[in-house]
Amino acid sequence: MTVPILKTMGTAGLCLLGFGFGAVESSASGLVWSELPSLPNKHGFAGAFAGVSGGNLIIAGGANFPEGPPWRGGAKVWHNSVFALESPSQEWRPIGQLLKSAVNNDNCQSLGNLP
Repeated sequence: MTVPILKTMGTAGLCLLGFGFGAVESSASGLVWSELPSLPNKHGFAGAFAGVSGGNLIIAGGANFPEGPPWRGGAKVWHNSVFALESPSQEWRPIGQLLKSAVNNDNCQSLGNLP
């Protein structure tokens, strides 16, 4: 199934995955961060799209070096997978694919509810 989550592509990247995601809760003393479940790819996704749609955190596309770092001959792999996280207590679920693999773009648009 293909989810047309991206309508246009820009040039400035949004790369949150390299730093990990966390949930934020407010408390009397300020903000409290907690770790979210790991993405379903042990290498992560650099330069992935990230956004919120319908209360879900969405991650789409990105790239990594699954066979090793580039200075050791590892080839870069671009991804077209799209994942959603409904709440910090759940696991990421695949919801579709981008029309083509993409990284380092800055314009996402929600076209409706998730399947």
